Amino acid sequence: MVLPSGAHGLRVLIDQTCQGLGFAPKIAMEIDSFNNIKRLVSAGFGPSILPLYAVADEVASGALKVSHIASPGLWRGAHLMSRGGRPVPRAQAAVRDLLREVIIDLRDKGAWAAARVPSS
Repeated sequence: MVLPSGAHGLRVLIDQTCQGLGFAPKIAMEIDSFNNIKRLVSAGFGPSILPLYAVADEVASGALKVSHIASPGLWRGAHLMSRGGRPVPRAQAAVRDLLREVIIDLRDKGAWAAARVPSS
């Protein structure tokens, strides 16, 4: 496989998932650039596991194919953080609301099918 290096958040998730299933991935190359990983996969160095958003253009053009990993699902959470004890500034609230709209739009279009959007 062509994967990010061991300290990369995606690699940590992949390694933990594989370890939980009782095996370790066979690594052909480690590189932290998604663009370079895609190039290496296209050149035949091995398969990879990347977020769908990172390969959407290549999938649309037919340069890469994807297979959905259904079980066990790989999932990473990202959270918008702010300073506690103070009201959220209007600019930050606007960014939060826009980010929410973009995530919902991507999810509804199928570009980020696994996106989970909290109710508030």
